[in-house]
Amino acid sequence: MRLDDILKSPEEFSPASGELMHIVSAGVIAPMAATILVVLFMLELSRLSVRTDGDGELFTKLAFFTLIKFAMVKIIFDNSRILMDGIYAVFAEMAQFANRSTMHFVITDASTLEGFLDAVDRMDWLAQTVLIIIMLLAWLVNKGAVIAAFALIVVRFVKLFIYFAFAPVPVAFFASEHTRSFGIGFLRNFGAVVLQALVMVLAFAVYGAATSGWGARAFSSVDDNAIVAALSIGSFYIFLGVVLAMVVLGSGRIANELLGN
Repeated sequence: MRLDDILKSPEEFSPASGELMHIVSAGVIAPMAATILVVLFMLELSRLSVRTDGDGELFTKLAFFTLIKFAMVKIIFDNSRILMDGIYAVFAEMAQFANRSTMHFVITDASTLEGFLDAVDRMDWLAQTVLIIIMLLAWLVNKGAVIAAFALIVVRFVKLFIYFAFAPVPVAFFASEHTRSFGIGFLRNFGAVVLQALVMVLAFAVYGAATSGWGARAFSSVDDNAIVAALSIGSFYIFLGVVLAMVVLGSGRIANELLGN
């Protein structure tokens, strides 16, 4: 698995899981949503009868428009996958565009590598040993952040499959003003899960740009105090690795905040 997997669609990530969730949605969730829609329709008619207070003509008109509204909701929830695909496409395209736009910021050029090697050559054996130990710790911290990202990618796609499967139910709740907030909350939470990909792309882009830019300056300006330079360089990468791990682990919360959840 690669971090690029987060930019895939759910079907591309796991076709078998996508097919399974489609079967569950069509065979279990859709009938449940239809039942909820019928119940909401009957409750709405009951409220209309109380509101019209025996006025048969007014009740018939309101009941007709209510029937049209519920019929439109029924059409939408029958095609809820199209609605979810549309929301996914919008946010996924944002992540793809961000990935393409920031790609050139995270590529380490040859001059940075040469600067690193020159800096290491200027250090004595003690400073080189300290640098190796600290950079090993930094590598472990950064590797932990990447592993956390891999785990979040899998968790994110599991959430997406479940959201796609249960989509007919919250869409059905749009039929009534008393339950509409549940449907709106569902779509916002779904959007946050999709937007999480953009947050993770930006997190790794900022991390790559920061390490590349700072490293180029630090490695080319190592002073005579090689031990201090080694501690400074290694500590910086450890710090950035910790920050990256925190942002990656909090990417879901950040996406929710961006959508006002």
